[in-house]
Parts: sequence; structure tokens; C-alpha cells
Amino acid sequence: MNRPIRWGVIGCGGIAARRTIPEFKANVRTAELVSVMDVDAGRAAAVAAQFAIPHHCTTEAELLGRDLDVVYIASPPQAHPRQVVQAAQAGKHILCEKPLALTLPEVDQMEQACRQNNVQFTLGFCMRHSVYHQRARWAARSWDGPN
Repeated sequence: MNRPIRWGVIGCGGIAARRTIPEFKANVRTAELVSVMDVDAGRAAAVAAQFAIPHHCTTEAELLGRDLDVVYIASPPQAHPRQVVQAAQAGKHILCEKPLALTLPEVDQMEQACRQNNVQFTLGFCMRHSVYHQRARWAARSWDGPN
């Protein structure tokens, strides 16, 4: 039998702690969460303890140096380009939260790093099918402007 896919998380606040990590732990059986990283050492330690994750750290380099297959990036958007490039250069496949980056040149740099290092990249659009977002999209598209 193949070993589980080994995941690391960069960024333990917000969506990662509220939704992604708990849902991952509850629903995914073919993968394991082996490390979490956050610049706030206390937050990284707390999330690791809360979800029985065996390792936590405060630097991307330490997390990316571990035996991981995939990295989930849930940090603030301004950090995404640097972290995606670092993960790609470390040979880790990437799932990144949105927004992807703040500028198009950053997106180009991220894409180039993934291509050069032959890693898979995907962007998290977990809420795109939410009925509330679909209704907002419909309302925006059907709006004729101010009267």
C-alpha cells in the first residue's frame, strides 16, 4: 500500500484554523497533516496541539525541509508569491488560498517557479459554489446601474 500524502500548512490563522485543518482532519483518510508553520510561534503551537499535528515551526524553510509532498498556503496574500516560489523550489506541490497575489508580475513569477520545478499548483476556490456567492454574482450581473 502507498503511504499517505504528507501535507504541511503555511499560515495557521483564519481559514486554516477555522475550516481547512479541522475539515481535513475529519474527512481525509488518504493523507496526513504532518507540520504547520506560522510566524506567530504560539499560534503554530496551539494549532498543532489542537489538531494533534506532530510538528510546528515559525519559518517556511523549516517546514519545507520536512518530508512533505504538498503545502497548503493560507497566509496573508502579500506573502503568497514568496512562499509559492519557496515551495516550488523545494519540490512541493502547492494548494494556495486566494487572492493569489497582488500583482500580475508576481503571478508570472509564481507560475514560472512551478513550471521550472515541475510541481502542481492549484488555487483554493472553496466558496465559489456557495448559494450566497452565486446570488451575489447574479445580482451584480443583472444590475443596470443607479437609477
